[in-house]
Amino acid sequence: MIGLALGVAVLIVVLSVMNGFEEELRTRILSLTAHATISGLRADSRTAAADRQLDGFPGIAAAAPYIEEQGMVTRGGRASGILLRGIEPDAERKVADLTPHLLSGRLSDLAAAATA
Repeated sequence: MIGLALGVAVLIVVLSVMNGFEEELRTRILSLTAHATISGLRADSRTAAADRQLDGFPGIAAAAPYIEEQGMVTRGGRASGILLRGIEPDAERKVADLTPHLLSGRLSDLAAAATA
């Protein structure tokens, strides 16, 4: 009887720990990943008008544009593929809190690129 009770107690504890771990993992991943992505054929296809349209949809808390490109980094004769993401710092503040994830610098140090 004691063995059965101990087994059930251990099972309950393990399931509770796993559930908490899963929730924490989901929260951390979703805090930095877009819940939805709208893409166009050209890099400039997402305009300020489209941003205003998105802000008007029910259920959308915030939207921020970004560009994503592939690249390669080399060091000491070794190469590795990378994924670069360009953001607009002011818009990104509305959708994600990047401060705890920055190893150095601040998001406020970033400046929007000048457009030609």
